[in-house]
Amino acid sequence: MGEWLALTSTLNVRDLIYNNNALYCTTEGGLSQLQDETIFTYTTIDGLLSVDLGPIDIDSNGHIWIGGFTPFGFIQIFDPIKKEIVETFDFELTAILDIQISDLRAFALFQDGQDFGIMKFMNDNGWGYRDSFRNFPENAGVISSFYANDSSIFIGSESGLYKGNLSDNLKDPKNWALLDSTFTENITSIIGNDSELVFSSPSNIFSYNFEIKTTNQIEFSNTLSDISKIIFDGN
Repeated sequence: MGEWLALTSTLNVRDLIYNNNALYCTTEGGLSQLQDETIFTYTTIDGLLSVDLGPIDIDSNGHIWIGGFTPFGFIQIFDPIKKEIVETFDFELTAILDIQISDLRAFALFQDGQDFGIMKFMNDNGWGYRDSFRNFPENAGVISSFYANDSSIFIGSESGLYKGNLSDNLKDPKNWALLDSTFTENITSIIGNDSELVFSSPSNIFSYNFEIKTTNQIEFSNTLSDISKIIFDGN
């Protein structure tokens, strides 16, 4: 009789990306790859620090970034060609909540006990940790999500949407300000592009236009509820 190497459950999918004709899903039982109607799941046997995974994203090298879910908040970089972990960042955090990557910069929203923060990584002939921002306005409360562009970071919180300029000292909570002082709803998810942000409260979805600097509710024919994540393709 053969020997079980790992037995995990992949029924709860937390995040996913599509890359080179393959779908990669982070689950509570490992990293699942669906390709050519075949599913393979990577686990601790394959180098993962834990199988309970959260966010996922892909960098310009085609490498997949994986964030660990509660209570093991690590980041690992997976090479889908070599099928192996090529880098690990483990700062003994509680959870990685979101990851966003551009060509030369990557950011990760993390939870550390009851506190929240954003880590910054730079690609200088290889990815390396550079800094973290943990000090947000006292009224912000729980940080659920974020979006970063070339000049700013936007964070979704219990009391609205805050903006910090990357050229400022973001370790100082005074350098974070509400994007729209008239909007103070609980933000559950945020995504964006060059012209606008799209973000959600538990029951509605909104847009913020950078040019005219206004927030508008996006109307739907059906009633929305319990919104936890939105996906936006920019079209």
